[in-house]
Amino acid sequence: MKYFIILFLLGFSGLLASSQQMKFDWIIQAGGPDWDIVTAMNELPNGELAMVGTYYESIGFYNDTLFSKGSRDIFIARFSANGELKQVVSIGGNGYDYAKSIENYGENGLIIPIKFYNELVISGNQFGKIFASNILISWFDESLSLTKSFQISSTKEFDVTDLKSLPDGSCLFTGWFSDSLKVDQDIYISLDEKDAFMGKISQNGELEWFNHLKGEGDDVIKSAYITSDGKQVVLGTTMKGCFEKDLNPCLNNDDNINLFIAMVDTTGGLQEVQYPLTGSEIIPVNLIADSSSIWILADVKNEVFKADGSKILPFGKSDVLLLQYDIKNETINHCQIAGAGNDASNGIIKSGENILVTGHFSGEINFGLNTAEAAERGTDVFIALVDKNCNPENLFTLTGESSEFPCSVFASQSGVYVTGQFTGNLKSDDTELVSAGKEDIFLARVENCGARNPLSIETSLLEDDPSGNVWELDAGSSFVNYSWNDGLSNSQHFIAIQPGKYSVTVNDFFGCTYTQEIEISLEKRASLKEEIAEREFKMYPTVTSDFIYWEPSSLWENKKAIVTVFDASGRAIMQQEHEQVIPQSYRIDLSAESDGTYLIDISGDDFQEITKVMVKN
Repeated sequence: MKYFIILFLLGFSGLLASSQQMKFDWIIQAGGPDWDIVTAMNELPNGELAMVGTYYESIGFYNDTLFSKGSRDIFIARFSANGELKQVVSIGGNGYDYAKSIENYGENGLIIPIKFYNELVISGNQFGKIFASNILISWFDESLSLTKSFQISSTKEFDVTDLKSLPDGSCLFTGWFSDSLKVDQDIYISLDEKDAFMGKISQNGELEWFNHLKGEGDDVIKSAYITSDGKQVVLGTTMKGCFEKDLNPCLNNDDNINLFIAMVDTTGGLQEVQYPLTGSEIIPVNLIADSSSIWILADVKNEVFKADGSKILPFGKSDVLLLQYDIKNETINHCQIAGAGNDASNGIIKSGENILVTGHFSGEINFGLNTAEAAERGTDVFIALVDKNCNPENLFTLTGESSEFPCSVFASQSGVYVTGQFTGNLKSDDTELVSAGKEDIFLARVENCGARNPLSIETSLLEDDPSGNVWELDAGSSFVNYSWNDGLSNSQHFIAIQPGKYSVTVNDFFGCTYTQEIEISLEKRASLKEEIAEREFKMYPTVTSDFIYWEPSSLWENKKAIVTVFDASGRAIMQQEHEQVIPQSYRIDLSAESDGTYLIDISGDDFQEITKVMVKN
């Protein structure tokens, strides 16, 4: 009998041993008698999770069992935010079908590129092959029914490596091909082994533009990131260059691969190309970007060179490199996740002030001052954390008796979701998962306590106190335990009858602990204790039914700030102007808005912060 179970964990041995910063919330598994593979997941605007993968023969989800129509079919599953299965469907034809990325669009729709070699059947619609290898970029509505599609075909192997949706419903895609590629009504011929491409499909499912990048040797675009102004940053590798002559790498060594990042405008035109890494074997994995940095994740073998000529030496058979490219100064910092065995990454996200990298390793792995050792057989999962300057902070592992490896990761609110495969037993302190077949799927949510930090003490004078020297301190209502000044009070509020320093330690539902200190002066005003000279921008909470609060960076003080709230379609629904920001908490009222995801853009003369928040009534 195939099965699907959900387990609420109080602890997780490998992951929690190093630090209290991250807490396991829950983990679920699904399995069948054969190989079951999860390839990607994402979050819908309503807070649900969407997962895509492939399976042989059959796979079970709770009481639902799917059966393959061909050698391998695809499943699409939707879960609530706490891991409850909402819906699962199977799609495929009589051959070998595969899907390895998933993107959301609109209210709660999905875009999935599906590879097939014979016929493909989705929602009662049948699609035939044009050439030997075919990918159907498919749009699904909230009920997981197909609404539109766009087919690309090649005479040999090719891949759509990434796609990103825009607020208007259009879609940007990247990939590579060899030999011949048919896109819309046009045929493209590769110059060499692999050629890279980029394109855009309109909200009506029609091709807007397509850019074939020709170069000698293997050229691959792996992933893309959309900036706040709609431009695209792409990551890939090239042998001798696949751009215009003045944008190609200066050194063309036949034995070397050049890792590149390229800025692309809204019509597919290349504006700038940088080459942060060169070596004999480099595999691009993913990238993310913010207003100051582009974070690049890659796997390497043998020695590699940074743009300034400095050498990065390997530790094992393959290492993981995280590069931080400073946009303004054009400098590169790097972190190396390495050991004596095979180390490979699969994802990078930003959670709070941390950058998180997931991957798998064998043998021993080292990261900063942290060391972890895998089980004797197979590989284990790692989660590595770095700060905003690319300095190693921590390393967590997920261990089983055989091979475990992650396939996808993303950050949601303060949580981090990781999904992947395991074989045999997967153990925690008090729980043991057992795979049903040759390989099962796991999906886990980890609470990143450092990303939340929602504690902010509010202070007010008691109006009915004639002396005017009694203050009420309020730590907020979203916690389960409170302790003021080491146990003087265990409630949300604390009454202070004289000036001085007061501190509160709280615990939330997920077991995260936060401490904040406040000082009441003789002038009867309170100020938070400054831990650092420069205060950073904060916004909290990221999930609300009414208000969102933000605190400006100290660099913004006395400057004008414009706050704009955008809905999921990209429409501006609210705007606030502050002529001179001061060090205080500012409130945004979202109580009248419907459930969904919103972007809050806070911009000034020389600063900008964009934060995703979710309204849940």
